[in-house]
Amino acid sequence: MWAMLTEISRTVMWGTDDKTTKLTAGDWKTLFMDGLKRERRCVPSLDGKGLVNLSYKTSELSKEEMGELIELMYEFGARYFVDFKT
Repeated sequence: MWAMLTEISRTVMWGTDDKTTKLTAGDWKTLFMDGLKRERRCVPSLDGKGLVNLSYKTSELSKEEMGELIELMYEFGARYFVDFKT
């Protein structure tokens, strides 16, 4: 999983049309976990300017959910021409 996330972070810029950024592998993990549509638990950030997601831990996924997460990353990678060095 981390090798895939690292490759995605090296390849894909993410954001809106007027502002894109390079995300870390950890950032991408959070995005893909959100893609699984798991229940979210967010709290205000310390500076009050945003939200922090406290919910997502891959260690708590079932085998089936981990399989779904990996498949989601493969599908995304195919759309954005990520070369997974498997």
